[in-house]
Amino acid sequence: MQDYPSHRMIEKRRRDRINSSLAELGRLVQASDDDVPTTAAPRPPAAGAQHAVRAPAAPYTSQARIKKTEIIELAIQRIRRLHADLLGLYTVQMMHSSECDMEI
Repeated sequence: MQDYPSHRMIEKRRRDRINSSLAELGRLVQASDDDVPTTAAPRPPAAGAQHAVRAPAAPYTSQARIKKTEIIELAIQRIRRLHADLLGLYTVQMMHSSECDMEI
């Protein structure tokens, strides 16, 4: 038989980790779009603690769900934009490299 209180605690920790990661991802996406670092820094773990102190989970509402979805969508857009920028830089680098090789 399953230990339900233990299972509930494990599930709560899992949800808290997801919410904490989504909150950090939201700050990173917002900071990268603004090109200004956020002032909110993660808190260090308490002395002797095994895990970092996490922010409490957002209330489970449809608005919170929408915000989580928006954070993920913004992160995907940002990653795609960064990927395209990197490909563009790589292409310019390769063109410059072949021009230099032709001069030799």
